[in-house]
Amino acid sequence: MERNFFRSLTDQERRQLKERIFLQLKIKNTEEKRKFHYRKFAYIGLAASVLIAIGLFTLRTGERDGFDKIFIARTGEGETKEILLSDSSVVVLNAGSELYSSTDYITGEREVFLTGNGFFKVKKLASQRKFIVHAKTLLVTVLGTQFNINARTDQVSVTLTSGKVQVNKNNDDKPVYLKPGDKLKLDADKTSFTMEQIDTSMYSAWIKGEWNFKNVTLAEIALLIKDYYNVDVVFKDKKKMNQQMTAIIPVNTLQGLIKVITATLDVKISQNSNRQLSIQ
Repeated sequence: MERNFFRSLTDQERRQLKERIFLQLKIKNTEEKRKFHYRKFAYIGLAASVLIAIGLFTLRTGERDGFDKIFIARTGEGETKEILLSDSSVVVLNAGSELYSSTDYITGEREVFLTGNGFFKVKKLASQRKFIVHAKTLLVTVLGTQFNINARTDQVSVTLTSGKVQVNKNNDDKPVYLKPGDKLKLDADKTSFTMEQIDTSMYSAWIKGEWNFKNVTLAEIALLIKDYYNVDVVFKDKKKMNQQMTAIIPVNTLQGLIKVITATLDVKISQNSNRQLSIQ
């Protein structure tokens, strides 16, 4: 959607711009380098100088994948951000992720668009306005709950830690409902779902800065490595998959996790590339 930024804005565009700037200024953004150090950004003091810049930026980044969107936040490798949305819902973005919102988030349905991995704590409103997450080919609809979405690959997964969510494939009127402890995964062919029961603490602990493993198998840890560090794990010795570990481990770096695993279990781990580990 191309727009001429050198003409005067219409009254409707001015109203939209005002809403977008308001939404941007409500964001609470925190960053993690090696540990979770939360710092509150002081947007108000900068408001006068960045007002026009924010307005033009949100207009320019508006249309992606057929939707008119507002850019909210992006994380790099090894970086985590906590975002406070205008309705007091919270999104914790894992590394290598992006978050956008709909242009009418404040007045219409609360819609956000996720690429990567995010943990959502949705605020239930008296107006009962729905909260909808677009994650590749899935639509996740909630009223008030906590859940994790991993949309790094086409095998998008939704893990519910509390409350209730409804999941649909795009343009599909047959929803699937999740209860706490359910993990729903869309198969690579994008035609069917698989459901499994999981330990919810393993899928929400990363937002607190640590894994809390209790008799967790190495096969389960390999799935977490794939989900949260976007690295594939190959077992050269399949027997190693059943080894169990109990430990509390910081999640700030993959290398730190590897060191604890090799010091705790009888395994050797080598990194074949930036996106693959071998365990033997």
